Amino acid sequence: SVSYNLYWGSPYYFHPDERNIASSVSQLHLFNNFNPHFFAYGAFPIYSIYIVGLIVSFVSNPLAKNSFDVNFEQAIIISRIFSSVFTTFTIFLIFKIARSIYNKLTASIALILSMTSVGYLQYSHFGTFEMWLSFFYLFLFYLLYLFLKERKLKFIVFASIVLGVAISIKISSIVLIMSPIIIILYASYKNGELLEIINRSIKLTSTVIFFSSLTYLILNPYSLMDNASFIG
Repeated sequence: SVSYNLYWGSPYYFHPDERNIASSVSQLHLFNNFNPHFFAYGAFPIYSIYIVGLIVSFVSNPLAKNSFDVNFEQAIIISRIFSSVFTTFTIFLIFKIARSIYNKLTASIALILSMTSVGYLQYSHFGTFEMWLSFFYLFLFYLLYLFLKERKLKFIVFASIVLGVAISIKISSIVLIMSPIIIILYASYKNGELLEIINRSIKLTSTVIFFSSLTYLILNPYSLMDNASFIG
């Protein structure tokens, strides 16, 4: 029965993305090597899987010589747990957004459709990053919605950080930088004179670029430290 749960496919684990991610995690060592040597995805989820693996190893056997290592199978199982958790968070966020924009009935329908979605059920069983991205993309949308609703700078700052996290999961997420910029232009256009609109737009756009870039670099230091591999 375990083959139908987190251990499905054991002991072979043929999913190619899972294998690449787990291989990257399993070669990390807290003191000897923290370069993921794998840049098809960002380093943030790889580090997250590794750190959780360290905690599990330390709790289970704190005196073990290999307590700073996370083996291949551990990495796959932990990555699958992350996918399940982010699927749950995403479904909850869908309910919250639908309730904020519409009403509780609409939110309940959205919740039921999400919980029974084949895509969510499928990807919650894979140790890949689709559900990470789904959650952070949706969270970005929610924060931008709150900014439009309340016009508070903190929502742009939080949205910028979330955008930086999304980029640190997969670099192609950088295209989403247009989302906060468009929202900023729209919000500025609705309030004020032309010069004021331009000044506000420039300041808020600079805030987005600064916080998203800073977040990305903190979570993906080897994109600079191993620039040749990253560019490759």
